Amino acid sequence: MAMGTKNRKLGLKDEDELIGRGISYCATCDGAFFKGREVAIVGGGNSAVTEALYLSGLASKVHIIYRKDQFKGEAISNNKLLSLANIVPHLNTEVTKLVYDEFLTGVEIKNNQTNEISHLNVSGLFVAIGHIPYTDLVKEQIKTDIKGYIITDEKMAASVKGVYAAGDIRSNAFRQVVTACGDGAHAADSAMEYIHSKY
Repeated sequence: MAMGTKNRKLGLKDEDELIGRGISYCATCDGAFFKGREVAIVGGGNSAVTEALYLSGLASKVHIIYRKDQFKGEAISNNKLLSLANIVPHLNTEVTKLVYDEFLTGVEIKNNQTNEISHLNVSGLFVAIGHIPYTDLVKEQIKTDIKGYIITDEKMAASVKGVYAAGDIRSNAFRQVVTACGDGAHAADSAMEYIHSKY
């Protein structure tokens, strides 16, 4: 099984239409398109903090928008984030509206404690609020973690004998193409070993 994941979206009007026209779900993939420009990133976990740090080396200013009162990333990353002059944190804040013509030109944000609404002139919005695994097909048959990712052992074996999982669908902290390829090779080898043991 290698069904992967989908990006968790903000659920805002016209979000899908603006993908590739200002909205991105991967800073390392698309950050270079916004070199020297003002951008925003939504999220407060390790992924969002890491992507904000990456963007700070490219963008003129990075607004990091998070709905809670403190970031959830590792302390060392959070401290570095808050020490950079071109990163502007917006805590207790959510994006409520996308502003655009042909491309994104800004976002409307709302402080969820004061209800104050303000506008940020940004040409890029990076969404880093997690992923949703495509496990609906098997979630009643295969053991998954609390977030729905398939739990495997070191041989990529799932909880049902003869079933193996690889890539982003697997319960694993690090999700990159290179690790998914390694998982796939390992899972295929394990599956072949299992089949040969039966005949």
